[in-house]
Amino acid sequence: LSRRLLQNQSHLLEALAHLEATLDFADEDISPDDEQAIVHRLTRVSEDLGKLLQGAVLGRQLVEGFELAIVGRPNVGKSSLFNRLLGQDRAIVTPQPGTTRDLLESALQIHGIPVQLTDTAGLRETPEAIEQEGIRRARERFQGADAVLLLLDSSIGIQPEDREIAKTAPSDRTLLIWNKQDLTKTQPMPGPEELGLPQTVKTVSISCKSGEGFVDLLEKIADYFGSLPVDGEGSVVMVARQREILQKTISHLARAEAVLLHGQNEELVAISLREALQSIGELVGKTSHNDLLDLIFSSFCIGK
Repeated sequence: LSRRLLQNQSHLLEALAHLEATLDFADEDISPDDEQAIVHRLTRVSEDLGKLLQGAVLGRQLVEGFELAIVGRPNVGKSSLFNRLLGQDRAIVTPQPGTTRDLLESALQIHGIPVQLTDTAGLRETPEAIEQEGIRRARERFQGADAVLLLLDSSIGIQPEDREIAKTAPSDRTLLIWNKQDLTKTQPMPGPEELGLPQTVKTVSISCKSGEGFVDLLEKIADYFGSLPVDGEGSVVMVARQREILQKTISHLARAEAVLLHGQNEELVAISLREALQSIGELVGKTSHNDLLDLIFSSFCIGK
């Protein structure tokens, strides 16, 4: 991580040196980078920092586990699926809707991949305050999970509540699960497009009671997590502070690029670059003003 950050710090110092030379030594015979060259430098740094952030997310997932949330309306079998995947009775299972009031989490491995599995409250309209809070937390986890198992009841088909839930489903991270295959022989089950989801959403039919379809389900979950993009130079593990500083650095660079592309004052570009360097300096050591001056005087014929 330090090596990559130091390389990018060096690229930014070079870009800022060219800008400062233009601004502070305009009367000298120097040939600084043109705007297009500076934009190219900034884009290269932004892309590399973006890859680091992507690798940081995957690094966090590999250490803490991928977040996999089970969601759906009440009584479709979410807690039964949770227990079946864990191989133990962790969640209470009853025919009464609203039994699960809060998030229930547990760690497991699926084909060697670490997973943090979450059972959520059934999504429905309810006047009860405690259940409302559980549903709010469920929706929050639903949107933030690395992958979602959207569970439906194959014995009664698609219900209006299912369609409402599907509207907010992150389609690129959702696996459609038809439960209770032991109660129906209807084949095939409705496709994802009948819920308003893209055809690319994978579908699995299972029975939490008999275990039917679980080999297929586990393979599809593992295939999804195993297909996530990985930075060619490997993943890194960062604390939240490091990720926030990298994101802040990328924001400073985006602002500098926007100013350059719109032909605005180069002073504003220099300010954004200084802020970006200050952000990286928080991770790898401060960049002093002398470093910048040394680079300017060593790169250009100034005062000769």
